[in-house]
Amino acid sequence: KRIDFLDGDSVTQLYHSHPLIPHMARMLYKLADYDFRWVRNVPKDWATEDPLNNDRIMALTAALLHFDNNVSMLMRWLGNNFTGSYRNVERTIDRIRPYVDDDLLPHLTRVLAVGCPHHFNAETTRDNAIQYWRHGNNPSVNKKLDQVLRTMRKEARNQYVIPVAGWLWRFVPHLFYSPQHILEKPGKKDRQIFDASFCLGPRSIPINGMTSTPNGSEFACLFGDVLLRLLTRIWNLRISYPDTDIAIHASDVKSCFRQLKHAPDVMGAFSYIIDGVLYLSCGLTFGADFSPPNWEIPRRVLEQLAEGLFADQSLRQKHRKYLDMLTWEPSLGHAKRPFTPAKRDTKNTGVQDSAGADAPTPHDMYVDDDVYADIYQQDHARLEQAIAAGIEAIFIILGRSASTNARTLLHGTNSSKWSSAISTGSWEWRSTHDHSWCALRETMSTKLSPFCVATGTPTDDPTPLSR
Repeated sequence: KRIDFLDGDSVTQLYHSHPLIPHMARMLYKLADYDFRWVRNVPKDWATEDPLNNDRIMALTAALLHFDNNVSMLMRWLGNNFTGSYRNVERTIDRIRPYVDDDLLPHLTRVLAVGCPHHFNAETTRDNAIQYWRHGNNPSVNKKLDQVLRTMRKEARNQYVIPVAGWLWRFVPHLFYSPQHILEKPGKKDRQIFDASFCLGPRSIPINGMTSTPNGSEFACLFGDVLLRLLTRIWNLRISYPDTDIAIHASDVKSCFRQLKHAPDVMGAFSYIIDGVLYLSCGLTFGADFSPPNWEIPRRVLEQLAEGLFADQSLRQKHRKYLDMLTWEPSLGHAKRPFTPAKRDTKNTGVQDSAGADAPTPHDMYVDDDVYADIYQQDHARLEQAIAAGIEAIFIILGRSASTNARTLLHGTNSSKWSSAISTGSWEWRSTHDHSWCALRETMSTKLSPFCVATGTPTDDPTPLSR
């Protein structure tokens, strides 16, 4: 015990220096023999249990004290979805190697097995850290505290964060505090932001000011051309199929940044406090400048893998339970007027090869939305095949969904085991327009009419308990 190095008078003076010093001593004594090992286990009633209950926070606090306030050791010990330890990265790489560019594979291995970012070596002053801690969160958090706590319960339930006693922030080394903010936009759902770029003044340095991202340490984000690629795909579909409906669908990767994890040794730099609870961010945050570039790696892999898996005819049956959730726009297949023709040129020759066979459906991911277009058939064959290939790709890289038991191991057709990435899976339908398919109709004008994303039924999302 370190306190044994001090004599009685020194201990007394230490206790009088701050009220939390004797509180820390009492907690160390109280939790010295506390068996916190149960907190690693996923509860059977994970979908309904309050993940912020006092017992769980106490156990995680005891574990952190046991590891001498070393948050990286705590994260590694917890494992599970805190670190993504359920993933068999070596097996995943072997599985996707035939379909994915070789230069992406070592980067994907790093993202899944080591963590993010690619490079992070920074230091800051105590005054700068204390300044952010004292400032706290944006006032928008307290204004919508009930909503924020529902979000935090979901984050804790999915093991994206580690919640411990908030008073520990003063005692844990190598922590940095970033304010939370509720981003409100008319007509859109509020989004909780990890405000990693917020500056308190000309001399303050936020966490985004300490990263190496501006120096080119991370991948370049190339999803900006997705719309152009999608429209080019539609144009070529119309060349090959001048009289057939074209439909669009999108699958959404849930909480895509959270699916990737901070490297444990830098995780402490991404902490915040809400309602007296200190949250240590294991999953990448929505606000850190390296989150999109690190997601860029699985984004590119998913595009290539989904297209490569199109030839696997077993996938429609394998994912039939998801495909049966689709509802189809009744007007599809019943066009009442001609479509605007698309002209063939040297760059756009249609979607068929010289033998007249259709090429596999390409997938274009705009951040977390896997968007693809294909012709509508009465048996839905090509669209269902494209959707199933996209689902399989997401499950291979991030984990398989299990709506009834979140993190139990599941068996795929190749007998490999996959654990679900998050409580409701790593995949969901993109939800817009009352969960109905939207056909891409072309008018008699020379422009494509606006299109909307086809949707299915959202995945189950257990209603969070109120605090």
